[in-house]
Amino acid sequence: MKIPRKITTLLPVLFLWIGCATHPTISPELAPIGETTWGYTLAVENAIPMVWFRRGLSNKSDMGLRVGFPLYGTGVDYTRIVMQKDKKWDAINLSFALNPNKNMDFTYYKFKKKLVTRTRPVKKKVEMVKWKGFKFMYIPQNGIRGSSLRFGLLMGGKPTKRIGYEIGYYHDFSSMPFSEIMNFNWDPTNPEVQEEWGSSYEDYPPSRGGMPSEYSRATGLSFQVMFYLGDFKAKKYLAE
Repeated sequence: MKIPRKITTLLPVLFLWIGCATHPTISPELAPIGETTWGYTLAVENAIPMVWFRRGLSNKSDMGLRVGFPLYGTGVDYTRIVMQKDKKWDAINLSFALNPNKNMDFTYYKFKKKLVTRTRPVKKKVEMVKWKGFKFMYIPQNGIRGSSLRFGLLMGGKPTKRIGYEIGYYHDFSSMPFSEIMNFNWDPTNPEVQEEWGSSYEDYPPSRGGMPSEYSRATGLSFQVMFYLGDFKAKKYLAE
């Protein structure tokens, strides 16, 4: 059977996504104690959307479960507020993801809520949340790959009640010099590269079989658009 050209042109993009790690979808507002909120996320890291649920544990913590298809992107995470003052608060998040590059994350977030003026459809002031933070990401070693330890910065926001976004990049400093991340001709086996940077980077191949490896820059890239659907009433949806 002949595969349509439009599908074949998407295959390299899908392979790129499959090689990446995945990260939790956080909510600036914790889920209420004993209640569950839910939504879905579109992300560069995932070939298809992830559905997620967050359950309130206390007035300072909640737990998240995200489900990918068939399992890609599936994982759990825990968020706890560690400092709060007026319209600013800090939180930590611990996460584990199940995907080809299984990864564990530790993230420190700094949130800030402020009033902004919207002119459409009518002029009014609304609250929006912005955040920034830093993340440590660890991809453990297994029988076919090595381990990767990454660090990087992120930023995000929730401009409306229903939509949010987050973008970040997490670099493996042992796999390539940070100054070379925009060098798309980087090849650790190239004699010129080895003459300038040495041969140690050859132990960290950016791809395997044409797909991004645990050392690839693509593995450290994250861009998410989150859709918040509010309270999850299990009885209601199961009844339907």
